Amino acid sequence: MLFANQPDNVAPDFYSRGSLSDNRGTLSINSFSQGNALVYDLREKTSLRLERKFINIWPYWGIARSPDGKMFWHNHRLYDVRGTEVASLERKELSTGPFWSPDSRYSVYPYALDDSPDNWMDGGDIDVLAPQAFILMDRAGKPVQAVQAEQPGMHVELAGWLPDRNEAVLQYYRLNRKKPVNEQKQEIAYKILSIETGQLSELKSAELEQFEQVDRVMKGIADEPVFFVDRKKGLYWHPERPSVYIGELNQGELVWRIDAYSHLTSQLYIFCAADKKVKMISVKYSLLNNRLYLNRWAVRLVYPNRLVFLYLAGYECSNLTNSKIRFLVVRG
Repeated sequence: MLFANQPDNVAPDFYSRGSLSDNRGTLSINSFSQGNALVYDLREKTSLRLERKFINIWPYWGIARSPDGKMFWHNHRLYDVRGTEVASLERKELSTGPFWSPDSRYSVYPYALDDSPDNWMDGGDIDVLAPQAFILMDRAGKPVQAVQAEQPGMHVELAGWLPDRNEAVLQYYRLNRKKPVNEQKQEIAYKILSIETGQLSELKSAELEQFEQVDRVMKGIADEPVFFVDRKKGLYWHPERPSVYIGELNQGELVWRIDAYSHLTSQLYIFCAADKKVKMISVKYSLLNNRLYLNRWAVRLVYPNRLVFLYLAGYECSNLTNSKIRFLVVRG
């Protein structure tokens, strides 16, 4: 047993799945209705049970932890990892709560001006808020930028980050609730926001062959969608179908996957900076519902009872169709 201070049995309540800091040094867990919060230092082998209760209201988790595990929001209040209040956000607008940038430097408070049905997207089990504005805050909870939709009936949300540039990508759209869930956003447009100055720069849709430089927009979620921008030329590109970014190969090639639900398979795609082309690698194995991760030269496929490592041998950007695809199966 690693820790003497084990979580209590809170049944019929339940715990979150746990939040692991990006350096894998801290594990935080929280019970839903009772709000019991525990923090485990996995390196020092110490634990902390927070005195304050952080209660959640169904069906939403009310805690938004920073990726580095050192800060979190709860009910419009910002706390450090020990449960000490750092800042508060005195707002009364309709919001689903703050979320963090991937580098933990900023958090965003999206909100709607009223509870009109026009500000909600049909999300299936839970409707999804379509924000009309948001506040961008620094790590200490101090507002640094505020953005509001430019026209009546328009919505705006922060769609991703460019951490190395200290910039964010904004998505503007209108709603058509009569459309299927994945098609309700209409008249979509994108802009780059300078977090330092607040300046907005328009982006236009283009093919990757037109790009001079490629920056990947980061969303900071488990299954990162593919979204590239060329800041210099004001361009953006993303696949037409939902995609999941996997990683980067040694020579800077970007890899992602697209699931073909009708065939119960997935396809791997690679973008080569050398010739600015997207190449598809056909994989005969069924990859649907399996996690793919890139570790330098390998794409790891996790099956229920085995690990499968796929790697590309002896390929060149100009001749990916002749690449060798090899599988190493390690049975669990």
